[in-house]
Amino acid sequence: MSPFDQSNRTDDGIQNSNNNPNRPSNRVQKFSSIGGNLTIDELILSKTRIIVDDSAADVTGFSSFAKAYSIAATEIGRQIIIPDFCISMLHSNQTLIEQLIAMRVMLKWSGRDNYLDLFSSHANLAPFLVLAGNKEKGKEILLAAKGAKVWIRLAQITDNGTLRPLYLNDGTVASDRNHSQRPYGTVDSNRFRISSEFAHFQLQRIPCRPVRIGSVVIADNGTQYVLADAISHNEDSVTYRVQSGECFVKIFAPEKLTTLQKNKLSLMKSKEITHKGLCWPLNIVSDSSGTFIGYTMPTFRGTPLNLCIMQPGGIQRYFPEWKKDRLSRLAETIMEKIDYMHRHGILFGSIEPASIIIYDDNEVYFADTDHYQIEGFPCMKYSNAFCAPESLEKLGKVHLVTLDEERFAVAELAFALIMPGKTCYPSDNGSNVLENTRNMRFPFKWGSNKAYVDDRTKIGMWRFVWSHLSARLKENFYKTLMKSDIMYKPGHRRSAGDWQKMFSEYTRDLSPEKLFDNNSLLLFPPTFKRHSKDEEYIKCQCCGVEHPKFYFEESFLAQGYRYCRACLKKASDKGFTCQVCKREFIYTNKTKIIHQIHEENDGWAAQKYCKYCKRKKDRCSACGKVLEFYKLKDGYCPSCWSKQPYTTRICKEYGHPFIITNGEAEFLLSKGLELPTRCPMHRKKRG
Repeated sequence: MSPFDQSNRTDDGIQNSNNNPNRPSNRVQKFSSIGGNLTIDELILSKTRIIVDDSAADVTGFSSFAKAYSIAATEIGRQIIIPDFCISMLHSNQTLIEQLIAMRVMLKWSGRDNYLDLFSSHANLAPFLVLAGNKEKGKEILLAAKGAKVWIRLAQITDNGTLRPLYLNDGTVASDRNHSQRPYGTVDSNRFRISSEFAHFQLQRIPCRPVRIGSVVIADNGTQYVLADAISHNEDSVTYRVQSGECFVKIFAPEKLTTLQKNKLSLMKSKEITHKGLCWPLNIVSDSSGTFIGYTMPTFRGTPLNLCIMQPGGIQRYFPEWKKDRLSRLAETIMEKIDYMHRHGILFGSIEPASIIIYDDNEVYFADTDHYQIEGFPCMKYSNAFCAPESLEKLGKVHLVTLDEERFAVAELAFALIMPGKTCYPSDNGSNVLENTRNMRFPFKWGSNKAYVDDRTKIGMWRFVWSHLSARLKENFYKTLMKSDIMYKPGHRRSAGDWQKMFSEYTRDLSPEKLFDNNSLLLFPPTFKRHSKDEEYIKCQCCGVEHPKFYFEESFLAQGYRYCRACLKKASDKGFTCQVCKREFIYTNKTKIIHQIHEENDGWAAQKYCKYCKRKKDRCSACGKVLEFYKLKDGYCPSCWSKQPYTTRICKEYGHPFIITNGEAEFLLSKGLELPTRCPMHRKKRG
């Protein structure tokens, strides 16, 4: 049964225990009826355990509620419960929460990191009254309660500190206004429904005449616009400025124009979506004959995200003065807009960075909103740049994404924003991006986890960038993007609002009064983050950067070689020429140091053969013995080669020819002696 099904609910919106076969009988307990706002005294008398979510603890009226409850609750000794994982997500009121815990007005439940586990482990204490700050969070909590088979009631805190019921609809986040007047389950008129079924309409081509610069188009409100210059174009459409400058007009390509765009835009216009930077359709546009050809949208300015942030060198080119606090603020701005979209039932369907336009860290535009997934109308262009693992099999097919799938994509986008130029699942070391996404091989580690860590990331510049992120960002990135924690699973993923809070906190951490390591402000720090003044740092004799001691090899430090791990892999000024293949090889600094240490201590000779020639094997041309190719001389093993003719001479005494072998010649020449002029027989007689 859907948690939003009305057939099994009482008048006050709570599931009827008598109709729920999965609910244990020992948990049958009625909540006090809440028709309007609930006073603190009524809450105390209801004898229901109260859980406060971080979204409720951040609202304006929480301090008033906490103060009133602490006075009343002291008399009966019953505490408000706050999960440990909610405390870590608090945006404000952190000090107040700590005081309430110290005063024993609030009890912290630890050992669980999500509501499903929390409800399952404390099912015997149900029912619960859960205070949530918005309907999106309320839906998550209700789904977790259903999964744990416990009975809960949802409420929210008003601005004056009282409680009112939190009414849910069919999955989209409804308005926070007039709760007590609206019946449970009423769909908010200004929210779209997140659908799992395609919209039903007759798909037909719409014949039209092409328009160009100078053409006049007519909006459905009667306003006429003259098309000026084109600001962007692709195979599907062209976006124009208009001569009046009051809006942009998007005209669909005649060969792509169908009833799909027309019906989708009509649905989009049916809701009053107005949010700064969200370029939502303003009016449907027709040509002079009255044929639908496009729509108007608010104007925007800036550079596409894929060029200015995600492309190597993009930030330095477009925003050379930016530091990490500006980048974090940009991420916060983008997440705020996505949070607005999701709260209104609007999904990207597939995130396209080229349609996110950046003018400044506080001024961002979402263009091409006609591509978004709106109810049963899917996004028609899909990219694997930001894609949940469970969505990979759908790529190439028209499909509807779920909110969970989109949240995973948003987490990938959040990572790409704060790690500009890096992706969650890179193709380093020859691996495949899609394979890494499917297997969730996230290349960074967090805490004491010893999961897969890509070697290039481990020693490269991205390890430095990662180390300077806040602990909360690293934890949530790891738990969401690595297949090792429950947070990666559908139903447990962070919302855009959660990421917005984390970036807001990170921006505050980068303020002058909180900043500990100045390198944290750099977009690409040269080394790891400093955590204390006592941490030992050593200056690399190659790059000149001070790195923590763990970034050096202790055995080399003991010998006086101060090369960081990155510089150990760089080319040195030493090398050798292979005596077999005659190719020249340059040592890395690490190999150079190893040779120097062994030449000084162990008498190593200079290297003669490359690793490729050492691996190759062949047979002796004389005896057939197989051995390393570099050990062969002219195709012979050392023994057979020494017996082969070096030269032939005429004996001075007897006048007949004799052979000098390679072995004889090598011995005599190594001693500085001349080759013999008499045959072996004469030399033997002369004794």
